[in-house]
Amino acid sequence: MNRNIIKIDSETIALEDDFVRCFLVIGEKYAAWIDSGVSSPDLISIAAEFTSLPLLLINTHGDGDHTSSNGLFKEYYIHEDDYAGCGMGEKYPSCRMLPLHDGDEIDLGNRVLKIIANPGHTAGSISVIDVKKRRVFAGDMVQTDRIFLFGEHRRPEMFSDALAKLQGYSDMFDEILASHGTMQLPGEYISCIQTDWNEVCKGNAEMVPEELFGQKIYCAAGKYCSFLVGRED
Repeated sequence: MNRNIIKIDSETIALEDDFVRCFLVIGEKYAAWIDSGVSSPDLISIAAEFTSLPLLLINTHGDGDHTSSNGLFKEYYIHEDDYAGCGMGEKYPSCRMLPLHDGDEIDLGNRVLKIIANPGHTAGSISVIDVKKRRVFAGDMVQTDRIFLFGEHRRPEMFSDALAKLQGYSDMFDEILASHGTMQLPGEYISCIQTDWNEVCKGNAEMVPEELFGQKIYCAAGKYCSFLVGRED
């Protein structure tokens, strides 16, 4: 398991947790982990190295590589659609869910996190705009790696609209912090993902068959990222 702690600035920490990363954001009254990683039983002690403030947890979506340490917390924020669609109640029965909705704001104390609902990668995916730092934590929807768009809780038919919606907030951020692949991306990278996805939707991308998690799927490689999509034989 590869682990690395990266100090982006004095109030923003990234934890590289094997193939995924989560982020610690620190305000004046609270700190928050954005996602809890794939194997991070020490999230609370890591946070304590940087802050003594009360600690919150915000999930960008309900996939297991973003929620594996939710059980460390008494409560966590997540969109209701992923709480239900990803079986969060069954996975973490001792934790209380705090529902997130489009347009919600979580104020950490002179550091507001604005929630944008972005269904596509999952039904309840969100992006988190760090208003003060002019950054957006985009979960899995914007990255240089492979974007999963197959499986029962994915919403590929909504992915293009989700990208367009996030791009509509581009005057609020200059940088994207991604959960996979290259960590720091320019704000305009959203349009790069949209360009690649448009080619897939038009049937112009090469679809390479593969098998993942026992499912037959296609990998569509674009110029800026790849997409894993369902297939019919």
